[in-house]
Amino acid sequence: MPNEKKFIIYMMSERNSEGAALNAYEGGVDEYIVKPFNLRLLEAKIKRTFARFWQ
Repeated sequence: MPNEKKFIIYMMSERNSEGAALNAYEGGVDEYIVKPFNLRLLEAKIKRTFARFWQ
C-alpha cells in the first residue's frame, strides 16, 4: 500500500537476520529494530525521526 510519507513505520522483530531486515525495508519500513533492544537507542531514533518530521 502506498504510504505517501503520511506515516512513519517502526518494526520490532526478534529476527536478527539480513534477509528479514531487507524484506522489512523493501516493504516500506522506516526503522527495523531487533529485540531485545536498547531503550536509550530507541529513544534517540524516535527523537531523530521527530526532528526530521518537523523540519
